[in-house]
Amino acid sequence: MAAINIRQHRGLVLALAAAGLAVVASVPAVWAAQRGSDRDAGTGELSLWPAGRAVDGTTDLDGQPVELGVRFTSEVPGVLTGVRFAKPERARGKHAGSVWDDGGHLLAQAAFTGESGSGWQQVRFTQPVPVVAGRTYTASYHSDDGIYLSKENAFAQSGLRTGPLSAPAGRNGVYAYGPGGFPTQTWHASNYFVDVLFRATGSAPPAASPSVPSTPSASPPASPSPTATRPPAPPPITSPPPTGFPDATTTGVPKGTTLHKRVENIVVRQDGTVLDGLDLTGSVDIYANNVVIRNSKISGTNWWGANLRAGYTNLTVENCEIFGDGVRQMQYGIASAGGWVTARRNNVHTISNGIDVPVGLIEDNYVHDPKYFPKDHTDMIMSEGGAPAGTTLTIRHNTAVNTLDQTGAIALFADWGPQHDVLVERNLLIGGGYALYGGDTGATNIRVVNNVFSRRVWPNGGYWGPVAHWNATGRGNVWQGNAWEDGSPVRP
Repeated sequence: MAAINIRQHRGLVLALAAAGLAVVASVPAVWAAQRGSDRDAGTGELSLWPAGRAVDGTTDLDGQPVELGVRFTSEVPGVLTGVRFAKPERARGKHAGSVWDDGGHLLAQAAFTGESGSGWQQVRFTQPVPVVAGRTYTASYHSDDGIYLSKENAFAQSGLRTGPLSAPAGRNGVYAYGPGGFPTQTWHASNYFVDVLFRATGSAPPAASPSVPSTPSASPPASPSPTATRPPAPPPITSPPPTGFPDATTTGVPKGTTLHKRVENIVVRQDGTVLDGLDLTGSVDIYANNVVIRNSKISGTNWWGANLRAGYTNLTVENCEIFGDGVRQMQYGIASAGGWVTARRNNVHTISNGIDVPVGLIEDNYVHDPKYFPKDHTDMIMSEGGAPAGTTLTIRHNTAVNTLDQTGAIALFADWGPQHDVLVERNLLIGGGYALYGGDTGATNIRVVNNVFSRRVWPNGGYWGPVAHWNATGRGNVWQGNAWEDGSPVRP
């Protein structure tokens, strides 16, 4: 009898079954017999899967060889010593673990031996694989019988994080059918329970004081490694930004605006919708073009304040205050998986990530005082890369204050593809692990000009320093006129 894979053709399942064809299905039994461990006390190795968290996957019976993986990065340099995966009881095939760079080049591979009947299996590479801080890698394993654990939508809204290691939300959980190879396909943000064995290199630097000394250090630690405990975050910035930069008096809802109270999660499906003068407890989820949100307050506990869905474009958010309650997580103030976003004069705070868009104009906003939740990355203004050719992103004249010790005030990441055609101009950058992440290798036409870096949160601008992952040799990249508040130059 013919068989068809349910992952690729779910819409045909009922018709095939009616025609007498065999349909490969999932076993709805949840496997949770063994718990992960995020640190090995003997080796100092870290893993993504948190200690004490059950593996709540479902056994998939695809019936054909498949490579399954997870995309991950580290904030500090280190080595990858091996790969592990969670094995369901029904799996009887052979398995091999691999690690790849973001370009699909195989860095190491090893066959699993001495496997148990189920639970976490691990293999160590003959030679540890160097891991460069900030770069994206893929850890994977190959299943020759196509029987594996998965959990759909596990990466849809949140990733995994242990110390400096993280597996980002969104386009994660990757696979490739066949005899083996670099996995790049995704299915419903599924987690395939692939994990790493990672060891940071270098000695851990001392925790920075949350108060700025009178004579701050001029250089960051040479080889930062995670500290055993998170250093205390400094209190929110109480003094106003330097004159001329956005603050609470120049952003948010204009004084005298009459607001109309609504308590709901609004879904917009009509092109050209305008939301004006709302005091909204909830969120705005946008499946439409040319939508405007202005002169409004958006608060609540949903994953985002305003979110533009893939396939839609031209969202404008202006003169709004967007914030979480500090108890339950608001991951994004303004987010987009779609096209152009204009964000002007917004006051965004008490969130994990303030503004996250691939293309658009981000101008005159005050994004500040994030709220840390376990395993978070926190960035005030960010782009994750991979924007279509011919598109641009301008980040101009914003105040970005990250009062935490990790990730950035403004961050250009290459999670989903190379950064290109970005202008970062006349912003005030304060705090984070680094105040600015500059796009990484492969970034082109990135212009960082006339920005002011501040030591108001950390002595080095960011906890580790002012700038990371700047591609000085990239085509069209410009670093010019960037200075500390005292006028001395900031060098990448």
